[in-house]
Amino acid sequence: MHGSTGIQGGSLVSRMIDEGHQVLALTRDPTRSVVPKGAAPVFVDLSDMQSLISAYSSADMVAVHLPRLYDPRQAIAQAERVLEALQRSRVTKAVFNSSIPVPPTPSDCGYIQARYILARSLAQVVEQASIVGPAGPYMENLTQASRVRHLLSQGELAYPLPPYLPLCWVSAQDVTDVMADCLLAERPHQVTWVKGPDLLTGNEIAAMLSPAVQEEVTWRTQTPAEYEAMTAEDFGAEVAAGSREQYERMARSEVPSLMPGHTCIGVTTFHSWASEQPWRSFAEG
Repeated sequence: MHGSTGIQGGSLVSRMIDEGHQVLALTRDPTRSVVPKGAAPVFVDLSDMQSLISAYSSADMVAVHLPRLYDPRQAIAQAERVLEALQRSRVTKAVFNSSIPVPPTPSDCGYIQARYILARSLAQVVEQASIVGPAGPYMENLTQASRVRHLLSQGELAYPLPPYLPLCWVSAQDVTDVMADCLLAERPHQVTWVKGPDLLTGNEIAAMLSPAVQEEVTWRTQTPAEYEAMTAEDFGAEVAAGSREQYERMARSEVPSLMPGHTCIGVTTFHSWASEQPWRSFAEG
């Protein structure tokens, strides 16, 4: 299980353990990483082919997740290495969480292209291949510490998309649940895009946040430079620059272009999600 120390990966590990499976939590540092209870930490480095083959060879199925890496050469190399390791270890089933809407054609953005390569090629190296991803932005994107601090202090939800752009915001848990269903199913869909149950504009998102944070909230579209500076506060310059490029692309298109596949509607509404979040805690980082 890749990404087992993250929010989505940790939840997926727990679900699979509850279903009676033994789970290997793949991590670069098994001695220090905190993995969900019941999982066995196993060393894996995405730059080390032998570590991937060793981990995959003892598994019946693999849940794949690529890290947030924006260097084109490194990101694409990781995707190709995962594909080769899956093939060489003769894994029969793999489910890939793309983390973003993957386009139907190649991209000149390394972060996106790595996911395009893995999604397009997975079925060629394993018997049962599934790709699962969000059809729109994650609700959790709004919980970034610097963004929440600005929200609580200024009453503005600052985000790099127009206020009138309708999108199906989706919760990370809904995507995780579909991942688990694909791992457990005998014949899962090859590609599944998870949508939130509501099509919402930025202005509607802001209005729904107001009761959750007990403040009047308005939507403010960030410039690319503003978004990059805010993101750098929490994630560093490299991630900030890469994320900026992603949102510049999204803002130029009303609906993200998706690789053909099955569409699944998540159960988590934005209203219910927002009301359950510890917004004050997010602001503290």
